[in-house]
Amino acid sequence: MMDLKQFVLILFIEIFSLNLYSQELLSNGDFERKTAFPNSYGQSYLLKDWIEMSTGKWSPVTYFYGNGGIGYLPTMKQGGKQSPDSGYGFIGLGIGVDKANKIDSQYMETELLMPLEKDSIYNIVAYVSLADKINRALNYIPIAFSENEILRKNKKNISILSYYKLKSNTEYITNTREWVKVSTIYQAKGNEHFFIIGGRDIGLQTKKMPFKLSLTYFLTGKISYYFIDNISIVKLHNFKKIILVSQPTQAFIKEKIRTKIILNDIAFKFNSSQLKDTINAQLDTLANILIYTDSLKVNILGYTDNLGTEEYNKKLSLMRAKTVYEYLKNKQVPNEKMQCQGLGEANPIDNNKTEESRAKNRRVEITFNKN
Repeated sequence: MMDLKQFVLILFIEIFSLNLYSQELLSNGDFERKTAFPNSYGQSYLLKDWIEMSTGKWSPVTYFYGNGGIGYLPTMKQGGKQSPDSGYGFIGLGIGVDKANKIDSQYMETELLMPLEKDSIYNIVAYVSLADKINRALNYIPIAFSENEILRKNKKNISILSYYKLKSNTEYITNTREWVKVSTIYQAKGNEHFFIIGGRDIGLQTKKMPFKLSLTYFLTGKISYYFIDNISIVKLHNFKKIILVSQPTQAFIKEKIRTKIILNDIAFKFNSSQLKDTINAQLDTLANILIYTDSLKVNILGYTDNLGTEEYNKKLSLMRAKTVYEYLKNKQVPNEKMQCQGLGEANPIDNNKTEESRAKNRRVEITFNKN
């Protein structure tokens, strides 16, 4: 089993040798190509290259299109108003959130422009917005890949074995006004020909939205409804080791759960909380670990030596911890995955009798915790 330094080194090499292969693998992922303008709900059949499936009492998936009064945009009947993220077209999906097997859901499926290559890494991105008057927000948007068509051949009993998670940089996707980027990194099993978005995944978690006096709010307790636009699937080249970040083994997590990352005094400018650029690569690696590993959180603890007043040292140590916190936050690490404290001159790791020993005590420690 590799140690943490080896893990960091491998990620550093891979991250900085990254090249993106820009060929898009979805046809009409922006929902612009159509056979006619929609003029009512449930007209996703007008979209080119996509088919839909709706279970239970759902009408067919709705295709929205708005161009200067031409087309059909969502109203409060669909739970809230929204405009496209870009272009003119987008869709709305009802996603079941109840654990019961027969909960209603909607699905969209398309054939990839080329099959996925075994062990290659793909970046899947979409932009979503929660409908205004919906009862529940989700922690991710479910997607799936398949070697064979699923929807067209299973109009009554759909069976999807493995869902994957399009997640945002917040725990729940609650934004009803702006479009939110959701994404995931996927390592192909090989020969996947079809892509599906939507459906009911038993792993979904929900957050109850603030009460709104509307019939829609009361009727949607067991489903959530999202507007979706600009889905893309792009292959990443020279990124083979990302699987260590996106899907670390439980054994690795258990072994490293108590490992400390120590940013010593040379990571900061003298008597300052400003980070030096030389530390960015290590923090970028930590950000990737936290983003792609659901079961980990971190404590960010700032320390100083024993020179100066206790009050000043606590303030400086907290500022340094917050600097690391803000850096990781700007790299899209969710707030709820991090806690920071300034502990001043507490818990020294050396005796503070020499400049060398005091330098060791001026540090930020980052420890891993399980959720």
